[in-house]
Amino acid sequence: MRIAVVGAAGQMGKWFTRYLNSKNHQVVVFDNNRKSCKKLAQTLQVEFSGELKKAVYNAELVVVSVPMDVTPKVLKTIGPLSREGTVIVEISSVKSRIISILRDISKTRNIIPVSIHTLFGPGTRKLDGKRVAIIPVMDAVVEMKHIRNLLPEADLIQVDVNSHDEAMGIILSLTYFMNIVFSAVVSKHDISDLKKLAGPTFSFQLMLAESIFHDDPDLITSIQLNNDYASLLIERFVSESRFVADLVKDGEKERLEKIVLEIRKRLSADPEFEKSYHRKYKLFTKLVS
Repeated sequence: MRIAVVGAAGQMGKWFTRYLNSKNHQVVVFDNNRKSCKKLAQTLQVEFSGELKKAVYNAELVVVSVPMDVTPKVLKTIGPLSREGTVIVEISSVKSRIISILRDISKTRNIIPVSIHTLFGPGTRKLDGKRVAIIPVMDAVVEMKHIRNLLPEADLIQVDVNSHDEAMGIILSLTYFMNIVFSAVVSKHDISDLKKLAGPTFSFQLMLAESIFHDDPDLITSIQLNNDYASLLIERFVSESRFVADLVKDGEKERLEKIVLEIRKRLSADPEFEKSYHRKYKLFTKLVS
């Protein structure tokens, strides 16, 4: 199959280019960063296109792997450039502002829209068992079939747009927000000194925070600003933080213990809850050995 990867110079764009090339598809790559894109094409011996129209028009399938804040604009540009029957696959991590655009393109251009979210990072080497969320746009059966053909080893999870974005509000937006605030406080101290005294809990939290700040700043901010659920969840987090902070400030030991027990009870509904404590120490032992 002839497949165009738009945004091929980005991290996930490179991943898709390598993966699709390894599956013997005829891959053509395009990116506004032409220098990096051309270098990628030369390294992987795939076709480079300096023109978006040329890359898209002759493709049977187009993978759109661009920053989420420009995805709507790119989709609106690609739609009219594509032939009827072309499959357009977009991979953004927030969907509510994308689905209506894909539906409009499908209706006006007779194009097959597919919306997925790869639940793995660009460092993934093998796709076996890795999860991919698919959000139905027009015809879930048809769209699922195209993704099964494109990513046959993946574990596909179908989810509606609202459920997906609300979940990402917690999984991405809230998690990144917590680590931004945590890092804002910690980074004003001597981290080397803190590490000398740290146990597993702080070490894991710091490792997570530092890994997040290796991401592109545009990605970090987009995760906060492009999810309609993010603001509400962050407000809820801040409210809970203020409540707990007041208990600490006022020395309310009994009330604080009661809250801890209530939270533990809710968390224990997770079948993996009992294992998490032991896994933390097991992983920590490996890290420091």
